[in-house]
Amino acid sequence: MKKRDQIHCMLDCYAWIIERAGFDSRPLYSGVWEASYDVNERGIAYFGEEIDPKRWHERVRRLYNAAVVYWCDYEADKSVNFAKLLDTLDARGPDGAFVLTVDLYHFPHAPQFGSRHLPHIVVFEVRADGEWRIVDPYFSWSGGISRDALRAGFLSGVRLDTAGMRDAAPEAAAELFRQDIHLGVNPLIGDVERFVREAIRRNDGYAPSTLFDAIQQTGVIAKRFGGYLRVFRYLAGRDEEACEALAADVRTLIQGWENFMLTIARLGLLKRAVDWPALSGKLASLHEREAGIREKLLRSFASWRSLAGYRDECEGINE
Repeated sequence: MKKRDQIHCMLDCYAWIIERAGFDSRPLYSGVWEASYDVNERGIAYFGEEIDPKRWHERVRRLYNAAVVYWCDYEADKSVNFAKLLDTLDARGPDGAFVLTVDLYHFPHAPQFGSRHLPHIVVFEVRADGEWRIVDPYFSWSGGISRDALRAGFLSGVRLDTAGMRDAAPEAAAELFRQDIHLGVNPLIGDVERFVREAIRRNDGYAPSTLFDAIQQTGVIAKRFGGYLRVFRYLAGRDEEACEALAADVRTLIQGWENFMLTIARLGLLKRAVDWPALSGKLASLHEREAGIREKLLRSFASWRSLAGYRDECEGINE
């Protein structure tokens, strides 16, 4: 499978299905840079029981006329829902794709195989010859899977009805861009700063040895900033120079978050008092970098909407 940028495992699955049908998936990534994550007293995680994906399912419908079909009983045991999956396979029509939530502990292609139980989202398909296959766009992998292996790792799932799928209308994309492209501060900055500051305060000015593990998944969340580039490329069209410049900015932003996480890991090992102004300054620099990306995206959207004739409709954008 061709190497893909890792952005958001669920949206990467829907994007792969959309692209396979010959359509442009880039508008789907609008707003992924502020997609929900879980933050509580234990830490920050990319997945949580309270996170509802239906907002994104509705966007798939609005943009591509592809409805997400719910067949799982989320109050039932996973064995019951796996049986429902088998029944749905037998009853499904020719148009559609399954998007499953699985446990990476059971999937050999994942770095977490056999070591960590982490939820993940993949595409599941049955080929004409009856072969069961998993497509994992996030890890750029696809391959066959046995019924027993899928049963072991299966958690839940939905089906995407692609019978009426069409390309995203610019008007529908513009409506989402109006909601998502703005100069506000990303909530991730504040959530990380508050959690780290409080953890250090409770530990008398030192970084707890558990701090890195508590916020380690922030690095996964930061990959969602790759969505800025997907949307920018949609808006900028053939302006390759502008796209390459923004791509460099996005790479620097994601690398900056990775460096911040390395700093947290080192602080936990060195057991020295934390220089909070310096550590907070690193987060401020990340905010400045992201703010610059948002400004470029906002200007690109303004140019795009003007050329497309959406100026009046988009006057309410949050600038």
